[in-house]
This record gives sequence, C-alpha cells and structure tokens, in this order.
Amino acid sequence: MLKTFAKDQSDMKLNQSGFTLIELMVAITIFAIGLLSIAGMQITSINSNTASFQRTEAASLAQDEMEFLFSLPLSDARFNNNNQVVDNNRIGSDGGSYSVTSGVTLNVPSTGLARLDVQVLNNVNNNINVAISSYKRLR
Repeated sequence: MLKTFAKDQSDMKLNQSGFTLIELMVAITIFAIGLLSIAGMQITSINSNTASFQRTEAASLAQDEMEFLFSLPLSDARFNNNNQVVDNNRIGSDGGSYSVTSGVTLNVPSTGLARLDVQVLNNVNNNINVAISSYKRLR
C-alpha cells in the first residue's frame, strides 16, 4: 500500500499544471506597471490637447482683432495718434478668458504706414501668448 501511495503522489506531480501564487503576483505587477504608464500618457495627452486648443483659440482671437483693425476707416481715432487698446475680458469659443491688446503705431517703418500690433494672452494659462503684426497704408 505504501508503494501505491508513492506512485500516486508522483503521478499527481506530473499531471499538475497551472501557475503558482508568485507567478501570478509577478504577472499582476507587470500588468499594473503597464496600466500606470498608459494612464500617465493619457493625462499628458489631455493636457497637451487643452493647451493646443487654447493656443488655437488665442490665434483666432488675434486674427479677428487684426481684421477688425483693417476694417476701420482711416478717419477712426486710432489712426490719428499712436495708441493702445486693452480688452481684458474677451471670452473665447471655449469659454476661456483672454486679454486682447491692440496697438497702432503711426509712420513706422516709414511715413504713410501704420504698424498694427495685436497680442492675445490667456488669462488662465499665462504660458499661452499669441502676437501678430501687420501694416496698413494711411493714404
């Protein structure tokens, strides 16, 4: 009987298959590290997309302001002397708050021209700053 028991014991060892608890713990740890890496990349991606959208919105506001300046008649008070106008509460299509500064500098770079400068700054994320310049003929 003792011999039969030993034979059964060796047969059980040969027929057993599966994972040990340590192997499972190692596999779960590797899987968790992979998931945490993906989560970190997702957060970075969301932040980059948000900043990109805000930068695009600031560029759109700057272009709108520049087109407004071009549409003004030469008789407008802005073209009579050098001046700067600041609008601190411009709301973008994203609902964000932007400061739009527009300035007119007369006779730069030469007589008969006005340099038009527009700067847009995101009031929430001060790292987003868009500036454009152009020239308008005064005659």
